[in-house]
Amino acid sequence: MKTLRMLSILFFVGFTLLSQPVSADDQDDLKATNERYMNAWNTRDLDTILEIEDASGFGHSTAFPRPLATKDQFRKALTGYFNMMEVVLVRPYKDEYRVIGNTGLVWGLYSQTTKQKNGPLRTVYLRHASTYVKSEGKWKLVLYHRSLIPSENIP
Repeated sequence: MKTLRMLSILFFVGFTLLSQPVSADDQDDLKATNERYMNAWNTRDLDTILEIEDASGFGHSTAFPRPLATKDQFRKALTGYFNMMEVVLVRPYKDEYRVIGNTGLVWGLYSQTTKQKNGPLRTVYLRHASTYVKSEGKWKLVLYHRSLIPSENIP
């Protein structure tokens, strides 16, 4: 009986969250923000990355987990990263978007081509999931996860 009651409560809470009205404009705005963010990596646009990715947020990726940081610490880390790279090229594809209240979810696949100075050109394929929160009319990236796609599953 307790299990049934708990499932009913979880269903009600989940249904309530998922059924909140969401405008197409919110989803379009989330998509545009995520595309700006991904493109900022290609153009080495630190200001846009820092505008969208909340420095107090955090993330995890296969190669570079990022702990909590101040905005200055994050800018310094990004500057160091871009200074050691000759090439950084991100190509998203198959992204999906969902907005629930003031929370935006983005997930999909992308390729990332990088070349360190005096190093080989490398391309890896990743799956990603990002959580954005809309505050004061702007989407902020607060959490991400990226992981390599096994070579046998590369599309």
